[in-house]
Amino acid sequence: MSAEPEPEPESVMEPGVGSKKLINELDGKVETFTFHHIPEAPSVIDSDDDVRDKFVQWGFTGDSGLMQRHTFRFDQYYQKYMSEQFIKDLLNSEELQEVFHVPQKGDDAAPLGNVTRVRARDVPCGMTSLSLFDRLGDAGIVREGGSIQKCFDNYIDELQVADELCKALVDEESENYTLFDDEDRDEFLFRVFRHCCIGGGMCQFEDYVEPYLQTTKKVYKDMLAVRKNDETGKIEIVSQIFEIRAAKGDGAPLFPSKSPYSFCYVILNPVKRHVTLWYLPWRTMFG
Repeated sequence: MSAEPEPEPESVMEPGVGSKKLINELDGKVETFTFHHIPEAPSVIDSDDDVRDKFVQWGFTGDSGLMQRHTFRFDQYYQKYMSEQFIKDLLNSEELQEVFHVPQKGDDAAPLGNVTRVRARDVPCGMTSLSLFDRLGDAGIVREGGSIQKCFDNYIDELQVADELCKALVDEESENYTLFDDEDRDEFLFRVFRHCCIGGGMCQFEDYVEPYLQTTKKVYKDMLAVRKNDETGKIEIVSQIFEIRAAKGDGAPLFPSKSPYSFCYVILNPVKRHVTLWYLPWRTMFG
């Protein structure tokens, strides 16, 4: 199975993402969201020794890692219908372009430049339990004791697949691929788990599933904001997440090559007015 080429973004946002403009009620002019980089923003990737070590082992960070995570504060009031302009303003902001440089083939990393079109979509984030992954044990992918069933080596879109877990996550021909339907796979919790299992291009894979599960739990909790509903007393996730699939501008492309393992998320906390960009351009160890 080979990755299909990503088409040029024809419209700014895909269905499900708002497209109205933020209008100043006094003069009718379109305002611009403004952002301020928070370099000291806390992150479990930096503060938790286990997570930090695993992210190096899995090829996200360290000498060969290409992952970036940047957090910003924004000034204006936000509602979800403003998401189109919010994302474009974020990508075009001087604060982001100063710190967010994307790798290019055969050249130094460079900023995106003036972004005129973006292809993005909502990512659901309603799950609050790892029980989804109990199916891995039921299917025999994870043995009693937590070890991961191995398989004959194969390559799917340049990713080495050496165990049944990775196979179930990326190989549509696998009998276990249907353990998780499209709705499951779209959830941010599943995405974080999948990213951890795939890693970067220089990933050193795990023999046991527990490090993937524990790291997923920590990263997911760290990325999302929650609050207690005064009426129901239940904890609710207030974060909104968007996946950026392509960005068209006069600078470097968002991803230097096409890969189904690359990702770029905008994770927005409308209560604190914070937004985090989480990005990985996946690249095989062979270049």
